[in-house]
Amino acid sequence: MRALIIEGALVPAVALSQSLAEAEALYADGGLAAALKAPDAALVTAKGTLEVSKLQVLRGLVLLAVGKKDEAHAALSQALMADAARQLDTSRTPPAALALLEQAREALPPGSLAVSSTGSGVTLRIGGVDFGPLPLTTRISIGRNVLEAGAPGTPAMRAEVLVRIGEPRAVELAAPVERPSAVASRHSVCRKRSRRTTQRRAAARG
Repeated sequence: MRALIIEGALVPAVALSQSLAEAEALYADGGLAAALKAPDAALVTAKGTLEVSKLQVLRGLVLLAVGKKDEAHAALSQALMADAARQLDTSRTPPAALALLEQAREALPPGSLAVSSTGSGVTLRIGGVDFGPLPLTTRISIGRNVLEAGAPGTPAMRAEVLVRIGEPRAVELAAPVERPSAVASRHSVCRKRSRRTTQRRAAARG
């Protein structure tokens, strides 16, 4: 038996149309051919991007299950265009469906993201990939992206940003403000190191 998992929960019938609830039941029972008809009909009257996205995800999962990978890819692309943040539950969704969703995401036009920082010498990583010093503007895959930035000797900054097609995003990362005690402590350590270096040099000359 299959379970349709979207964003970590079974799609509730009260949140979607009766047609979608029927399609979900058919999908769960293995009636894949019949399950395609309900979301197709529901899309005609669907209201709002979230509902459209859920319907297209269902279509994509059913199409993939019956071996129509290209059509499934197209349906998942439509789902992402309606809701760039769309995800599937990784613990209960077939790996092939998870992979196809990400392939669809990568194939769509990237979004525009501008990142700046209140600090100096700050470099940026997105999803673990180095993007270089800030400020910068880049093109990036749509959906939720994790930004990590920092400069040598300073705490790291972290933020999550949702990037959509055709909607440029601008993010400013605020550099952490050090407490006066921390600054004084660091200066004290630097002075001690400087004195030890001076003493070693004097001993070497003697």
